Amino acid sequence: MVGSAESKCRLDHGKSRRAQRRVLPAEFAPQNPTSNTLTAVNSLDPNEKSGPAGFGTENYLRDTRSFPYSIHFENMDTASAPAHTVTVSDQLDLAKFDLATFSFGNVFIGDSVLYVEPGLREFVLDKKLNALGVTARVHGKLNLQTGLLTWTFRSLDAVTLEEIEDPDLGFLPPNVNTPEGQGAVSFFVKLKNTPLNNQQVKNSASIVFDANPAIVTNEHLVTFDLVAPQSAILPIDPVQGTAQVELNWSGTDVGSGMQGYNIYYILNGTDTVLWLGGTTETTAIFTGEGGNQYEFYSIAVDNVGNVEAAPGHPDAVTTIMTGADEQFASNADLLLYPNPASDQLTIINRSNDDGCLTLVQTDGRIVAKLRLQGNGQQQVSVANVPQGLLQWRWSPGCEGTMQTGRV
Repeated sequence: MVGSAESKCRLDHGKSRRAQRRVLPAEFAPQNPTSNTLTAVNSLDPNEKSGPAGFGTENYLRDTRSFPYSIHFENMDTASAPAHTVTVSDQLDLAKFDLATFSFGNVFIGDSVLYVEPGLREFVLDKKLNALGVTARVHGKLNLQTGLLTWTFRSLDAVTLEEIEDPDLGFLPPNVNTPEGQGAVSFFVKLKNTPLNNQQVKNSASIVFDANPAIVTNEHLVTFDLVAPQSAILPIDPVQGTAQVELNWSGTDVGSGMQGYNIYYILNGTDTVLWLGGTTETTAIFTGEGGNQYEFYSIAVDNVGNVEAAPGHPDAVTTIMTGADEQFASNADLLLYPNPASDQLTIINRSNDDGCLTLVQTDGRIVAKLRLQGNGQQQVSVANVPQGLLQWRWSPGCEGTMQTGRV
């Protein structure tokens, strides 16, 4: 919807201008008759309320209390007369906004900028528009008791500063050559309190051209998303007989939605490595090296930048058994990893029967004798064992055929 001065009352069109100087209200006394002119940086749709920009239709934002707003208006190019008086109003919610933080922003008329001193709650500025033969006077005021915010634009005689009664003269002509018929006002305010998750802040404005009905702008909406997403890598087999491991993960976010995942792994309990950064995929093939242990976890990021905290424990852990032990790892009842081991050696009995395991150094010294339960595992400290190979001897049922190998 656009505003227009097209239905401007023209009853006094033939009357002569009053000879006697009109007494203006005190609040319209000129304070800045020499405002500078700048080319407008950009233009937005007419009669629009704009504010903090977020994500999606709900305009999701992270934790912020600062709200810069702008209100744009236009005298449409089909209007038969310029706008003589324009009033812009905005009712601030006293329960949400802290008026002590309020400040007017700059005012825009066509390609001119009227600079407003920061921190003011009321101002009056004049801008002489030579091409139109008028002076635009702008009065901005915030009512601290009600929260009502108003800007009033009036067209004055450029010489006498009397209010113009001729309907063919006005500060905002039809917008035939953009941006001559466009204007905007702006302000800044903060929220009273720290926002809550999923809290919404709504605000709209009203624009009146001369005697025309009020134009209500769009309702600007902000929705706060303050909660980080959650994600996890799905469980995998603790021992892999191949260097390639399929990883799958998923995540949820109540709010702005999932933007992507960062997938990490920890090598042999020490080095943390970012494997996939900012991926939107939920499955991938990881290629590791035989004899190494890999711990995996994911960290999700949502569309407003909330980042999931790193988990206290990895989501999935596996050891890759390949190379010389590949056949053993896929067929035998017994699995030993990591290989090589520098601190703890984990032994897994994959059979349903109990069995006995002996670890022996190459000089014949016994490092450990263990009895393993079926489908169970134990850990043995090898931190103090001299570097080199260990021979293992595994006897299912402690009496069956012995299997041997090295680690």
